Amino acid sequence: MVATFFFAGIFLYTSSTNSLIIHEFYAFGPHALWVWANSLHKLAFPWLYLLLVVVLWRIGWRPLLKVRAGVGWILVALLPYIFLTYQAQVPSRNMYLASMGLVSVLAVMLREIDSARIRKIFVAAFVAINIGYIWFVKDAQFEERAASTTQLVEQWLEPSPAPLLIVNFPQNPGIAKFSTRVVPGWEPEMVLVNQPVESCLSCLRLRWNPQSQNYIPF
Repeated sequence: MVATFFFAGIFLYTSSTNSLIIHEFYAFGPHALWVWANSLHKLAFPWLYLLLVVVLWRIGWRPLLKVRAGVGWILVALLPYIFLTYQAQVPSRNMYLASMGLVSVLAVMLREIDSARIRKIFVAAFVAINIGYIWFVKDAQFEERAASTTQLVEQWLEPSPAPLLIVNFPQNPGIAKFSTRVVPGWEPEMVLVNQPVESCLSCLRLRWNPQSQNYIPF
């Protein structure tokens, strides 16, 4: 929590020169409440909801008072990230600290259940489904998300370094520019990303095709 408050203080202190705010990736406003609420829902679904139903069914609401610290941890840990403007929930890469609070809440609630059989079933389902989801769903998403960058690096291995214009790059342009650092001879300044063709008529030109998941010279 100390680290979260420290980060929030630095973020506010440097807001006038913070590139995230200058380029409107972050903005202070009421939309943050929606991002906060939606992120809490994404974090809680489905395991916290399911366990909440079981606890209320088996022993009532009073044991829920024991999870106040964990809930507070979750709420505060998300605060530095809820002012983003480019999507409706905090990205998963910024959920790790909040997830620690979620795990503590699940553990406390699970301990309160008076049936060892229910506890074992819940833990087995939690482990099996999460491993399966990462294996069959998230891994494919990671590969798809990385395709535009990995194939770009492969493209750079073929021609000699020269000014290059990339069109339809689906990620942050900075990712494409700084990926040049893994290929000898290329520099970020040599690459233009998602700019008009007129900005560099002499450049090599590549267009990302999201359907075929490859680059096409044009």
